[in-house]
Amino acid sequence: MISLFASYRREKAKVKKHLGTGKGSQEIYQSTWFAYEALAFLGDRDNPRKILNSMAVDIDVVSNSVSRNEENDRVKESDMPRESISYSQPPKKKRSYTEPRENNKKI
Repeated sequence: MISLFASYRREKAKVKKHLGTGKGSQEIYQSTWFAYEALAFLGDRDNPRKILNSMAVDIDVVSNSVSRNEENDRVKESDMPRESISYSQPPKKKRSYTEPRENNKKI
């Protein structure tokens, strides 16, 4: 499967490379690979899709949020608690040293 997709990408790159303005129909590359047209549905695989907005906007909610923002502007920064998050790395593991073994050679 990966090999087929790699072959399709290669052929698609050739087609894209030969496209351009001012070229005649004879100069545009036509893929002769047997599976190019059959795998054409993979052409937009890497293109992002449109995003759906799932948030509903309510006029009352918007007006309430505006009044809340005005109240929040009145609060001083010194009144708000500041939290600091510190990320520390775990301690390194200690390596244990082992004596190298000596070969018991008889002379």
